[in-house]
Amino acid sequence: MLTRQRFRLYRTILAGFLSAGFKDHPIEPLAQPVDTRIDHVSHDELWPDIPLPGVRVAATFIPSDHAERRGLKIRVQMRLRRLLVDLAPPDAPPIPADEQAFLDAVYPREFDKAGVRRPVLPPELRGPDADVIAEIAVRGPFGSFLRRATAQEVTAGEAAEDEYVVDLSHYLDQPVRDGLLRPGGKAVLSPTAAGLRTRTVIRSDDLEQETARRALLAAMNEDMTTFRHNLSIHNVILTDVTIATINELMARHPVRRLLQHTFHTLLIGNLENCNAHFAGAKSFAVTLFSHDAKEVAALAARHLHGFDLHSFTPDTQFERRGTTETPFAYPYRDNVLELWAVNLDYVREYLALYYADDDAVRADPDLARWADALDTLLPNPVSRPDGGITREWLARVCATVIHLSTVEHDILNNVIWDYGTFGFAVPAVVPASADQMDQVRALDTLAVLFVTWRPFNMLLESHVEDMALDGAGRRVMLAWLDRLRTLQTEMEDRGYDPSLAYPANFNISITN
Repeated sequence: MLTRQRFRLYRTILAGFLSAGFKDHPIEPLAQPVDTRIDHVSHDELWPDIPLPGVRVAATFIPSDHAERRGLKIRVQMRLRRLLVDLAPPDAPPIPADEQAFLDAVYPREFDKAGVRRPVLPPELRGPDADVIAEIAVRGPFGSFLRRATAQEVTAGEAAEDEYVVDLSHYLDQPVRDGLLRPGGKAVLSPTAAGLRTRTVIRSDDLEQETARRALLAAMNEDMTTFRHNLSIHNVILTDVTIATINELMARHPVRRLLQHTFHTLLIGNLENCNAHFAGAKSFAVTLFSHDAKEVAALAARHLHGFDLHSFTPDTQFERRGTTETPFAYPYRDNVLELWAVNLDYVREYLALYYADDDAVRADPDLARWADALDTLLPNPVSRPDGGITREWLARVCATVIHLSTVEHDILNNVIWDYGTFGFAVPAVVPASADQMDQVRALDTLAVLFVTWRPFNMLLESHVEDMALDGAGRRVMLAWLDRLRTLQTEMEDRGYDPSLAYPANFNISITN
């Protein structure tokens, strides 16, 4: 009885606080760049309980961040978060394995009052026969894991030459908290006439296949949420690019102008993100998933050791994974590449206004310092062409930053609302009993994603063109926005697909 009461109180306080903050969230206008310098400190200086060597947090901000006001709000949020963790019942019951029953048990009514639509379980994830691994491997927020089986896997008898793999077997090396199964494993997927199907999940233990599949899904959830999105994209790539660009490129530099909208409230937003996800034992990276703070740090270190900025560039990602073309439908890839082509063409056209050729790029000392600063800040240097940076290299780096700030942000903050909130389909953890995950974690998953629906500056209405240096730059920016609007119409004409990113849903930055 006390457990039920504590959960209801926890849900009421959490939902009430988030809903109030939701309604009060300001929409800050996109501001012109200013000449300033961003100071930064190591993550570990602020939060040594989850060491993330090489990860940086801004110590000073640009004026449009309104850091003093938002900083106070962040401190209040984090104090409340620590209190709520202690309030939440440690023995909350498992979630119902039914869409409506799940929402009745977990979803706060305050979220309805805030005007956010309730999540809807996608049809392909419904029913006892749904092959959830195969479905989410090709669509929505988990679509970046799939790769072609390697020659070594074929030789070892793990997969056939025409099969595909989702490999999170390294998770099996990490201890988990008591009462939980280790997430992870290697899913082997076969192309069939009906589409991709999961043939088996390989693990080093004797879990029966249905439980092994759920454990693999839990690892996909943790890896995508904690290590790809919050760690790598938010707090490594976009923080480091922002610091390097503001510090090394003056306000009137053309590349600064090109990227300026992606910096909008980013540094203060990523401070909030670190506070929420990587600040200690009561952070979401620890409480939502299977690992304690020590093991989260170990997984992060492994992730950052192999960091490569180019692996976040869409066409490079699919080429390296052997999935540029597949004998089965791959909606995530097709969606991402279609949007990537528009963004890359835009950046190429824009840079051509200011750099006639590769020699002009190499002759810009500010760009040289900027590229060196990126190499110093990022976990590993950004590989460059022989002979130095080129206009195409510059275009692809800048387009990747814009892609992460718009397309990837929409997929991992909005599309995931339907694909990641139903823990009986995609769990955050799997109890050792093989029961469904608990209701507290299910509620916390909703809470983390709910804040991403706050009112934001939308890309197509934010007047990004006001960042242009001149009339020519302004025309290129306007043409880019028009191409995105045209693509929006074309996508709507094909029929709505909840697993896709749509230009109308793009924000101007990942944390505004």
